[in-house]
Amino acid sequence: MKKAISLFFILYSLFFAVTACKEDPIEPSGNYSVLRLTFPQGDSDYDKELKEIHDTYDTYVLYRGITLPDLNREWTSVGTGGTYYGDDVPEKYRRFYVDFIKHHVLDNVSVEIAKNALPVKVYLLHNLRCIPSGEPDKPYDPEEYAKDPETAVSPYFQSNRLDGFDYWAISFRPKEIADNDRQALRMRRCALVYQFILKAWKQGKIVQPEGMMDGLDLETAFSYDHQNPEMNTGSKNHPWKRGFVWYIYPEFDPDLNRGQFENTSTYISYYDGNGRTKLDREDNVYFLNYVRAAMYYTRTEFFAKYSETKFPIIKEKYELVVKYMKEKYAIDLEGIANGPADKE
Repeated sequence: MKKAISLFFILYSLFFAVTACKEDPIEPSGNYSVLRLTFPQGDSDYDKELKEIHDTYDTYVLYRGITLPDLNREWTSVGTGGTYYGDDVPEKYRRFYVDFIKHHVLDNVSVEIAKNALPVKVYLLHNLRCIPSGEPDKPYDPEEYAKDPETAVSPYFQSNRLDGFDYWAISFRPKEIADNDRQALRMRRCALVYQFILKAWKQGKIVQPEGMMDGLDLETAFSYDHQNPEMNTGSKNHPWKRGFVWYIYPEFDPDLNRGQFENTSTYISYYDGNGRTKLDREDNVYFLNYVRAAMYYTRTEFFAKYSETKFPIIKEKYELVVKYMKEKYAIDLEGIANGPADKE
């Protein structure tokens, strides 16, 4: 009798375990549809170009009508971070944004790689901002607004959001647009194009080249001063002598800068507290950091920082990665670093 009761409870439990797995799939919070806006959003030349982008890449690039729920939709009804806000892109800036998407982003990768990584929607937003939880929206910095209302943005301005529910969001400061700011364009360009590369790498569609880790000493502690990291570069155990360039943050975030063309850290993920690497020869952290460095610095900037004659291992790895990515995957890292204006 006890065996029969036990068998009953086992079968009863299995039944509910199976039926639980057959529940409706998780739905996002709030009312959701892939696209509730009319698309294209107008009949200008740039609207026709956005329609062509959709037809090629299966993504909607939108510049107006994006609501608070659109920006803050989550898989569950409870959000955990700040609240995102963004305004419609003024008409006078729309051509700039569309040209950025076309020539700074999509021109740098194949349709296959881009289509594989792009979200359902790309939001072009004026004054994208993330307001900390519990605080009211702050659309403008008071001091900036007093100086020039046309160029003022929020103190919580965000250049992009690349982890949205079903979207990426991109924003430029008005002054960056007016100045055609080369560094701002570079930061946004690198951040977006790297998302394509990173997703393809995670899926095994991009792999590191043979020989990437050859000749590297991954055991000996580095010898350099964290406070003055560019001193004693002649030491055989300085990271640069060993072929290790400073780490480039994957976000390419200007807030992490240490100078005009710096977006690097000497305290990097492949160092431990004793100055030793945490890599093994199958770890792609080293390869991906070279990818980021080659797409962030122009060739001239790169070798002004890492001398070709003083650091031959760095030169070897840089040339290997640039050639490999261009020949194997048609990704021109030097072209990404230069930007479209310098490709001629």
